[in-house]
Amino acid sequence: MPEPVQQTTDQACPAAKQQLEDVTSELNKFEAKKLTELKSELEAFVKKQDALDADYQKKYPALRDKWCAQQQTIVKLHAQLLHAFPNQDWKKIVADCICTKKRVIMCKDEAIAHLNRCGKGNAERARDEAQARFTDAKTRLDLLSANAQKIDAQLTADAAWIGNIQALLGTPEQAVALYLFWFKLLPQHKSLTPEDVAADCKTFADDESPAKLCETEWAKACESDPNACKPPADGGSAAATATATPPRPAPWLILPAKYSAALDCAWDDYRKAKDEFAQRDAEYKAKADDVASLVKQRDALIASLDADVTACLKTKKPDDTCCKTPAEGAASA
Repeated sequence: MPEPVQQTTDQACPAAKQQLEDVTSELNKFEAKKLTELKSELEAFVKKQDALDADYQKKYPALRDKWCAQQQTIVKLHAQLLHAFPNQDWKKIVADCICTKKRVIMCKDEAIAHLNRCGKGNAERARDEAQARFTDAKTRLDLLSANAQKIDAQLTADAAWIGNIQALLGTPEQAVALYLFWFKLLPQHKSLTPEDVAADCKTFADDESPAKLCETEWAKACESDPNACKPPADGGSAAATATATPPRPAPWLILPAKYSAALDCAWDDYRKAKDEFAQRDAEYKAKADDVASLVKQRDALIASLDADVTACLKTKKPDDTCCKTPAEGAASA
């Protein structure tokens, strides 16, 4: 019979307090994943995936035909708009009235982002970034799960934009059509583009996207308060977790043969984003570094300051070497 292993007090074991913190951290990570909830979600989806696929296969041809009919109408509208402003530079009208207004909003977004970044700790920021990716993945999954319905609703909205633009042409207010066509209708229509249409359909008016039309205006640096805080370097956290090639935004006219696989991938993205968020959230909870938490920690330290100082001072005994044991003398040496 083997002899029992003798335990010694010389082993370097983690302190019980540290072990408790480790267990708490692991528990937070596990609870944040909500695996039971995720399993229920997946089970419910698997039961209806075949029905979703069959429904999309059935509706796709009509949706594609509707998109193609609108494409022809949009090409004609495009030609009409290009000739609707004789002796005027329509792109300058766009720059003056649209690009400048949108730039003001973009600069406000930038200022808000800088303020948010300046006021966040690393763990808080990583948690918030992961939460944003999780929310995006969930939204995309929901949209793709209802792809046919969302496409139909968007085509209906596009038909309304087309009617509004046609009604504006030839009127004193036809310049409004520039905004409706290039910044409302066209981007939304192109986002639905089927994968199996001709190349010229896919690239139609690519050089007239909002980003291209406003390139000069939007390239201007935003005015900023010289006394405002400057965000610290991100340290690569966002870049390290960002997808190299983001998935195509939903909805769109994906080929029916690819629809079920696209749903699988959307679920995989959602599950991974949820898992990453759970990890970042657990790390944040283990060591919260947002302003409110730091203020709370500071206040707790202030409240215990007198007791902590007194306890520390009481350990500083008079340096009387007369009655010290050899061990105490060696410790103080």
